Amino acid sequence: CRAENRADLICVKLEKETAVDPSLWHCRHVNNLKLRMPPGVLTQLPPNLAHLKSLTTLIVSHNSLTALPDELGKLLLLKNLEFTDNKVERLPDAMQNLEHLEVVDACRNSLQD
Repeated sequence: CRAENRADLICVKLEKETAVDPSLWHCRHVNNLKLRMPPGVLTQLPPNLAHLKSLTTLIVSHNSLTALPDELGKLLLLKNLEFTDNKVERLPDAMQNLEHLEVVDACRNSLQD
């Protein structure tokens, strides 16, 4: 998980995977991450998400997320957040720290006021 200036990581697992490889959350040079797991596998993002300090794009659409972690607010360079087709009910308060956030795609979730 090394890159000089920029790294894109796309992880699409549609068959027998039962978990996300924990080493993913230590790839500090990843700028763009797209993560899609089989139904029922990715129900939450771990606190180690905060280690991805260089992240500008996070796409976790079409998973089984029920919430977004407060650690999301530590991704200060994040510009694009997409989590369509999940089961997220609320946005974490820490998202107000994301001053560079330009795009939030939250369609087809269970968001409440």
